[in-house]
Amino acid sequence: MTVFVALLRGINVGGKKKLPMKEFVSLCTGLGLSDVKTYIQSGNVVFRSDETDEKVLSAKISDAIAKQHGFSVPVLTLTRSALQAAIEANPFPEAQSEPKTLHLYFLAARPLAPAIDRLDACKKENERFQLIDNVFYLHAPDGIGRSKLAAKVEQAMGVSATARNWRTVEKIMTIANDLVCNPCRCSFSCDRSTCFLLRPRYLLRIIRCGAAAFLGLAIKVHMNYSLVDQSD
Repeated sequence: MTVFVALLRGINVGGKKKLPMKEFVSLCTGLGLSDVKTYIQSGNVVFRSDETDEKVLSAKISDAIAKQHGFSVPVLTLTRSALQAAIEANPFPEAQSEPKTLHLYFLAARPLAPAIDRLDACKKENERFQLIDNVFYLHAPDGIGRSKLAAKVEQAMGVSATARNWRTVEKIMTIANDLVCNPCRCSFSCDRSTCFLLRPRYLLRIIRCGAAAFLGLAIKVHMNYSLVDQSD
């Protein structure tokens, strides 16, 4: 089963479109999604599914919310690998120390004709942005609430988008990696930077070392038995 991340837009904001996370987990489980985990109230959910089409998953979740709660919610679903790629592609690594100033806009599709010049015209001197594939990166040191550029991103891209700050993205990534690290769903949890399941070359090294250790032990036992036979 593949690990997915679904990002909801515009829920639990200003008392509107209230969606308690416990109810949302039940909703997702009812759709056949497995190991459902959420992070904070803004609508971030990680799960496993046999479904391979992200758009199908987004539609299922959105339709279920509309049916059970009576309001429409845009949902963007991506694989754990896609989220990892977005993190690794971050063009502003120096901004990671201030995670609330760095935002990733996940776009529903890759923009065909993004209006970059329109964003350049309204950005502050200390703001930076870059579009990489279907992720728009914005570093706004003064905060996203004071950024005129931030308010125009979706219009300039020409596709729907949902944004998360760097801290939230990292937290979601940790949850997603835990599902990969913990396929048996036991209580063990490992860090993504050291997990051998996420680093195949480390797993191969462990197997080789284990085989060498076993062979060495077998030789030692054989030699001990040989010495016993000779003494008899």
